Amino acid sequence: MPINSSIFIGYLLICVGFYWLVPKTWRPLFLMACGIIYYAYYSLINLAILLFITMITVAISRFLLRSKQKPIFIIGICSIIFLLVLYKYFNASVQIFSEYASSPINIPEIILPLGFSYLTFECIHLLILSYRREITNLSWADGLSFLWFFPARSAGPIKRFPVFFESLTNSINAKYFVYGVLFLVIGFFQKIVIADSIASNTAALNNVESIVSSVDIAILLCLYSIRIYADFSGLSHIAIGSSLLFGITVPKNFSYPYFRSNLAEFWRCWHMSLSSFVRDYIYFPLGGSRVSLFRLSLNLIVVMFVVGIWHGSSLNFAVWGLYHGFGLVLHRLWATKIGHNIPNGKIRYVIGMVVTFIFVTFGWVFFATSSLGDSLYLLSVLFGIHA
Repeated sequence: MPINSSIFIGYLLICVGFYWLVPKTWRPLFLMACGIIYYAYYSLINLAILLFITMITVAISRFLLRSKQKPIFIIGICSIIFLLVLYKYFNASVQIFSEYASSPINIPEIILPLGFSYLTFECIHLLILSYRREITNLSWADGLSFLWFFPARSAGPIKRFPVFFESLTNSINAKYFVYGVLFLVIGFFQKIVIADSIASNTAALNNVESIVSSVDIAILLCLYSIRIYADFSGLSHIAIGSSLLFGITVPKNFSYPYFRSNLAEFWRCWHMSLSSFVRDYIYFPLGGSRVSLFRLSLNLIVVMFVVGIWHGSSLNFAVWGLYHGFGLVLHRLWATKIGHNIPNGKIRYVIGMVVTFIFVTFGWVFFATSSLGDSLYLLSVLFGIHA
């Protein structure tokens, strides 16, 4: 049931129709059931695993609201992080060990459940809210409906519980349907008309041996910049539109990121729900910007490294995160040492936008390929090093 498929739209409309008919007190249970059916379509085994994870998360959250036990909180957070790392990196780790082992290691691959990365971050969010007492009450139905809300499960955005919970009491209103349909149309246009039509051209980035020209690489990376934005932004708009049909608001994920004049602004406008999550739960606890320049630089690198490895299990994603981390450090140094002396204006904005786009587009070389080796091969061709 891909989010951009006709079967998803059919299932969505059925769920929306019944949602507005059931009593408001039943809505959380109904949304939870819709989410469970949605997952059951993919895999019953993963469904059972996710049921266990979400029920444990809500149980610990409810316990923390009654008794603020730091050891229980730490155990809950560490367990979720462990499961995320296990699912994301188990197969890659087995493959690495197999290459150096004297005999092949025959261990079945672990299949990553749909939207597992988003789910685990929302589980962590719920645990932190409960530990900090930023919510006063959490019923089983409310907690599980939040974690099982299917429109935002496969491709985000990463939701926040207080806004979601408040939306559950909304009354039916024509504006939800008007804006919901509008977002769906925009999302499907971005995903199907733009992203999918470009996908066949950028597929060469997964077959790097066929690319022998630096000009071809530059063109492919520019096309990939357009494709990944249209693809991800399209899926986010579909999720936002689908949620609005239920009268539920989920976070905005993109705000014209390629029109930003520096890398910091780009990241405030690209995958905004993820950026705000790592800002609130990693960057600020590390000290944010209220530290020495060295600590600030380290914080930026750590945060972007986490963003990189969150996106994928191969080494090139970690390098992509570090690339942006060091880019943010360079921007901070520029802004504090030189940039503040240059007056703002249209010329500065345009130059900054072009430089930012080039930097981001160049970085996709670590994101678009299937391995770090392929990324390095493209770089060698791009800079004329490859023989």
